Amino acid sequence: MKERAAVNLRKHAPLLLLSATSAGLAYLIAAFAFGEEGAFFAPIAAVICTGLTVGQRRRRAAEIALGVLLGGAAADVLVRVAGAGAWQLAVAVLVAVTIAVAIRPSGLLVNQAAVAAVVVIAVGPILDVSPWIRLADAVIGGCVALLLTAIYPGNPVNGVLDSARNYVTRHAAIVNEAAAAIDHQSLSRADQAIEQLGELKEATSALDDSVSATRERLAGVGLLQRRGQRESTRHVLARAESLVMSADATSATCRGMCRAASNAVRHPRAIDDVELSSALFRLARVICLIPDWVAGALPASELRADALKAAVKASVRDEKAGPRHTRTVLIMQIRSAVVDLLQLTGLPRPEAVSQLEAAAGETDELIL
Repeated sequence: MKERAAVNLRKHAPLLLLSATSAGLAYLIAAFAFGEEGAFFAPIAAVICTGLTVGQRRRRAAEIALGVLLGGAAADVLVRVAGAGAWQLAVAVLVAVTIAVAIRPSGLLVNQAAVAAVVVIAVGPILDVSPWIRLADAVIGGCVALLLTAIYPGNPVNGVLDSARNYVTRHAAIVNEAAAAIDHQSLSRADQAIEQLGELKEATSALDDSVSATRERLAGVGLLQRRGQRESTRHVLARAESLVMSADATSATCRGMCRAASNAVRHPRAIDDVELSSALFRLARVICLIPDWVAGALPASELRADALKAAVKASVRDEKAGPRHTRTVLIMQIRSAVVDLLQLTGLPRPEAVSQLEAAAGETDELIL
């Protein structure tokens, strides 16, 4: 527990300091411009825009400013018409969030509109701040956060690599679980592998967000990097984008593989099904190499060679076993997964299929 806490603190320390610095600097600028009473939304906007999670910070800054405008306007109108009170606060929040949802059903925009309405009615009479100052206040906070996020030191691709490792770890864990299900003839483990597919979808979404955030940050820090570092960063980002683009095909193949493994366990007939688990274990080890390829530490040729070995392992002829549908489907899914890996590294699909058949044999020639 303590070790995990220490790891989390080390991982998020730069953003923790950045969030605190953004809040303090935003307050300082807003207080200088509008006075201390007007420097209310600036630090809030700065903290939210900085955030601990990846995402598109420019969009979040715009949503915060718009939310402050909507909530503040709704509350101002209601206070002038009906005064301040509990029911006025409830109506102001309802009006603000309704307009926000109509514009864009974003959680951040809706929440910020609601918060702004609450603040204006609950604290507004005390502060007596113009709605335009509140809007400028939020814009200052967002701009400070964007500026500091763009220039703070650190490798901008670290977040992408962490997300890629998380995605690959989930993917490999599912394949390993399917292999273990066949190895132990365990239907419960086969079902568990299928259930874990939802986690792969979540990891894919996190990777996509991380790539978007890194692309956004590179637009701000690209000129601050040395040319060699800039090129290396772009290559890493391009490979991570390829991983995101291949996610749909990967998920579909992985789902088919898990179902095929489940059927093989459900209808066992021979030891040859159990031996297919070694091919799946090998495939999982190859999948674990993907982050090294994304980081540029592993050449694409080596990743392809290792992937083809998994296909060869799965496609070994076994004349004694005889043809059987469940075995055939599982082998085809393993071969499809290898094709997905080859395409991930940049090979066109026809070339990927050609290399697969050259190494592991054509499908029609196999005795499955």
